[in-house]
Amino acid sequence: MTTPLIVITRDRLSYTLRCLESFARQDLDIHIVDHGSTWEPMVDWLRSCPYPVHYRGDQVPGSLWAWDGLQRIVGGLGSRRYLVTDPDIVLDDDIPADWLRRMHDELDSPGLIKVGLGLRLDDLPDTDLSGKVRGWELAFWQHRTDSRRAWRAPVDTTIALYQGRGVAPDFAIHPAARLDAPYLARHLPWYQDLDPAETDHYRAHALPGTSHWINGGW
Repeated sequence: MTTPLIVITRDRLSYTLRCLESFARQDLDIHIVDHGSTWEPMVDWLRSCPYPVHYRGDQVPGSLWAWDGLQRIVGGLGSRRYLVTDPDIVLDDDIPADWLRRMHDELDSPGLIKVGLGLRLDDLPDTDLSGKVRGWELAFWQHRTDSRRAWRAPVDTTIALYQGRGVAPDFAIHPAARLDAPYLARHLPWYQDLDPAETDHYRAHALPGTSHWINGGW
């Protein structure tokens, strides 16, 4: 059965297109969940998007798990596992073809609610932001899981495979794991700003607390 992929987005058209280009090569049931986009190019694109689009208005991404539409996408309680990703994530060029199977295998470990891909850090540009990124992210590469194939680390809405529970009352970032290299993804904002005008609009209209890196990290 095809695994659903839910791409949660708001105003980030340039990143969303890159994300979809990356994941469209995989055998996935892709859905777009839009959280109140007002950037005109994004709004126009959503009207003709080739994938199912679900409009949630000004809802923060973590509220996805209290939305009854999630049941309709993944099949309800006790249903199949599903992927959720932010729109600014792409698969690393060198990720092995069996990345999704490796996520499923790791999620079979007791106690985990989700398994994410690791985020690549070794090719970031030499910027002040990159220093903050490495300082923040290296803390999540310290403790291996029992399988020795992943790291015990919290996972936000970056990219993760979730247990098939349908809807949970609250969003949580752990207990979770991140796969070890070479099972990596790239976080596009750490590399370049694809559309400065779009970024200005996004920053001016972002929902409170929805982006760790919107102003250069904490």
